[in-house]
Amino acid sequence: MSIRPEKLSFTERLGNTGNQVMARFITRHYVGEYIRYHFETAGGSELVVKNMNDSSAPQLSAHQEVALAWLPQDSQALDCPVVKTP
Repeated sequence: MSIRPEKLSFTERLGNTGNQVMARFITRHYVGEYIRYHFETAGGSELVVKNMNDSSAPQLSAHQEVALAWLPQDSQALDCPVVKTP
């Protein structure tokens, strides 16, 4: 599945609509007017949330578990590569 970082949100902003996943906060990178928050899911997938660098930016502590959300129309299913065996 593919979701653009600006389409992922913290659940308190999106509410109970859409899809949700729990993830562990890893680090943040300040990129001018945005902050990129890096998370890891229980399955080991990396997720990045792009958020405005303003007073609404959450202050997360290391390894904090957070619910992330996105709307169904903002995600795209990707095909798994088929591996042929001889």
